[in-house]
Amino acid sequence: MVQLIDGEFDEVYGVNGAQVSVNHLLQADKDLLDAMINKFNVLNTDELENVRKEDLKKAITQYYNDKGVTAKITQRISKDDPLYGVSGKADFITFGNVKMKDTNTDVKGIRSIIDKIPDEEVRSIQTFLRKYSDEYKKGGLNGFVMASTGIDAELVGSIFSADGNVAKGKIVKDRFGDIQVMVKNIGEKMPAFIKFFHTILNNSGTVVDQLEENGYIDETQRKSIKKQLKIVNSKIGDIEIQYQQLKYALSTNNVVAIVYYVCELIGSVNELKDAFETLDTETKDALKLIVDGHSIVQMLNALSKEKGFSYKGSDIYFTGKSGSGETIQVNLSSAVRIYQNGMKIVEDMEDAISKYQKVYSQEIDEDFIDKKQAIITAIHHMEENPLHYAFDLQFRLAAGFSHTFDKLEKISVHESFHTGALPANDGIVAELKKQTTEKRDFIKNIRESIEKLFEKEEMISQLFDFQP
Repeated sequence: MVQLIDGEFDEVYGVNGAQVSVNHLLQADKDLLDAMINKFNVLNTDELENVRKEDLKKAITQYYNDKGVTAKITQRISKDDPLYGVSGKADFITFGNVKMKDTNTDVKGIRSIIDKIPDEEVRSIQTFLRKYSDEYKKGGLNGFVMASTGIDAELVGSIFSADGNVAKGKIVKDRFGDIQVMVKNIGEKMPAFIKFFHTILNNSGTVVDQLEENGYIDETQRKSIKKQLKIVNSKIGDIEIQYQQLKYALSTNNVVAIVYYVCELIGSVNELKDAFETLDTETKDALKLIVDGHSIVQMLNALSKEKGFSYKGSDIYFTGKSGSGETIQVNLSSAVRIYQNGMKIVEDMEDAISKYQKVYSQEIDEDFIDKKQAIITAIHHMEENPLHYAFDLQFRLAAGFSHTFDKLEKISVHESFHTGALPANDGIVAELKKQTTEKRDFIKNIRESIEKLFEKEEMISQLFDFQP
């Protein structure tokens, strides 16, 4: 929408994007609104509502084309995308260079299904569903039905589960006000729900049949869905009657009648819930297929299929021919992870070996040299300064105390450095380096084997060196 109004971007590229509606554009773009009011010679926005939708959509499309902002918009849209399925209805307008793609050849999309439903009915269904979208997200179809009919599931459940009529009557007395509120809510909400459901039911035959034809459900599911819709219709009729009876019982404060009609209402609600749960089960796979049509993964798979690339979750797969002509599929993401993580482990091992060599050199080799040098220095000092050691206890003990006053003229030391055998470190390091080299070669072979299988694909080689 920003591009249409301001022309802000050099290029706009969209994938399975939501199309903009007439009302949104008229509210957001004041220049467009003024242009449309002038074109159709009306006084204000309210009068613009009376202009035929198709004429208004054509005029808006032409306005933005003349403005020069739509040529910079490119849209890739899946034929199976549910947003595309509904975009032909209501007030949606599609702008720019549109490139269609069939991303799932097993199904035919829902466009042909939605196109068979009148625009005003699509609009009313969308409005009603949008109103209770949060309840549907939290509680599924049951949550949607309870919220949209005004039935308090917790209240009717507490009465129904009470043990015996006396206990049920006590709950009715204790929660009389809550029952009145529920009846009031049913009276306010049920008519809109019935209208919504009849709109669904009136189109259900065509929609359900088309869902089967388009590959979303099978024959058994189609029959089950139609059966459950009939049950729902019947139960809604029962609830209408029970609502009127309960309303009358409340007005007369007849506790026995209230308990009876609440239990009747609960029975119908439970049957209604069972029917919706079955509908939920039968349509779950179809809804997933429909939602998957909006997935970027399906679009990527369709676009890259010719080059042999595909996507599953967050992984990239490549399908190609081996040297012998055999078809091979490789999980490139997994291979890259093995290569990069393996090389990291090898590098860590090499760092550990280097640290070990450094510590060994410092603690053994260098320490031995330092201590030896200190001894040699001390010997030289003794030989050069014998008088300094004339009264050293060690010399007196060696000479005997009878020579206490003898003069020490010379010290001569015969050097001899005997130590225990030092650890055979070279062999240990050589073995560690050998093992590291073998592991590095093994990991490299994984990469080279995959590159060799698909040697014409330069991108595969680049993937191994990719760093996010």
